[in-house]
Amino acid sequence: MSLSVGFRRIAKREFDDAISWYQDRREGLGREFSVAVEQQLERIALSPNQFLWLEAMCAEQYCSVFHTPYILSSKTIGL
Repeated sequence: MSLSVGFRRIAKREFDDAISWYQDRREGLGREFSVAVEQQLERIALSPNQFLWLEAMCAEQYCSVFHTPYILSSKTIGL
């Protein structure tokens, strides 16, 4: 079973800004970044427990985005 994954409003704005920033650096790089994030979101949706818990008391898990300084934070809600 795959979970539904989405962005908080502020995270979506940051994601869109990052796509633009990468695109300004090189044609097509914004798309590559977007695809890398989407691939990680799919992995999170399919198997959220495969990712690192950074703190024992924290209810969030973290996943890096390949070749970027970005980290996706995920939290399972309502299960």
